[in-house]
Amino acid sequence: MRSFIGAYINKKFMCGRKKLAAAGLGIGMFFLLGTGVFLFLLSPPHHVPAGEIREIAIAPETPLREIARQLYDAGLIRSPYFFRLYLRLTDRDRQLKAGNYRLVTGVSVPVLTERLCAGENSYIAVTIPEGFTMEQIAGTLQQKGLIDADKFWEAAEKEEFAYDFLNEAVPARNRLEGFLFPDTYYISRGMSEKDIIEMMLKRFAQVLTPEVRERLAEENLTVQEMVTLASMVEKEARHPEEQPLIAGVMLNRLQAGMPLQVDATVLYALGEHRERVYYRDLEVDSPYNTYRYRGLPPGPIASPGEGAIRAVLYPASHNYLYYVARPDGFHIFSATLEEHNRARRLVREMS
Repeated sequence: MRSFIGAYINKKFMCGRKKLAAAGLGIGMFFLLGTGVFLFLLSPPHHVPAGEIREIAIAPETPLREIARQLYDAGLIRSPYFFRLYLRLTDRDRQLKAGNYRLVTGVSVPVLTERLCAGENSYIAVTIPEGFTMEQIAGTLQQKGLIDADKFWEAAEKEEFAYDFLNEAVPARNRLEGFLFPDTYYISRGMSEKDIIEMMLKRFAQVLTPEVRERLAEENLTVQEMVTLASMVEKEARHPEEQPLIAGVMLNRLQAGMPLQVDATVLYALGEHRERVYYRDLEVDSPYNTYRYRGLPPGPIASPGEGAIRAVLYPASHNYLYYVARPDGFHIFSATLEEHNRARRLVREMS
């Protein structure tokens, strides 16, 4: 009886050991398989020949998901998801540096990660202020050594840019005036004049949201008209809080059939940048001279910022038809010519 029990226990023990060994083997095989799959996904894509150069531009504050997508589209990684997972597991997800990279195909994700964490930053930060003209933008870019001004103007006039908001632009050297959006750009020395213009137009396209387009339809304005008005508001308002008021004056004058009489348009017609407009300047014969010609000028006179654009879309509601600048840059607004003349005399006394 004792031998029978012993044999039974021994049999059960051996069976348990076999099950345990099988389970361990299964876990081991699963672990090895998982490790193999993970290492496979970290290896270079097999369908892309090794040794090819891929130029990748990573701008500051680019999301990790977008970086992974760029690398995947360039044939540098097998999986955007596993690339992001690897970076998080190795605590490198916040160490990638912005820059222009010349990366070679056929390297693993760990090697690629080291390159991206080391950084090859060849960007130059260029800020284009609100109210800059194309001439000022070109001058700034040339001063930074990023463009040749002649090539910039040639690209602006002749190159094709696939944006519907340019369909209304008057074919001319300055046809992109107002659409090169003012912002801070990170520009590589290797970018062409067309590439830089494309970057600025793309930024404008981002501002032209469905909400903006819907509001334009409500106000019965085209994009060209909106940007033209916003450019004048940008140049006339020294203080952002006055932009909706000035936009309201311009729209009131247009509705009343009055000439806009915006000094900034006269200076644009003269091709000069100065603080004061003289009476002799008002005689310049140009469609941009809003003292001589009623309605809007042919196009924008500068690059308006979001504030000026919003002021045109949502102008202040009032009955003002005139304004005159005080020495501090703020304006006195008037509803009648008589009030305006009094305001002008008051401003002269302040000066």
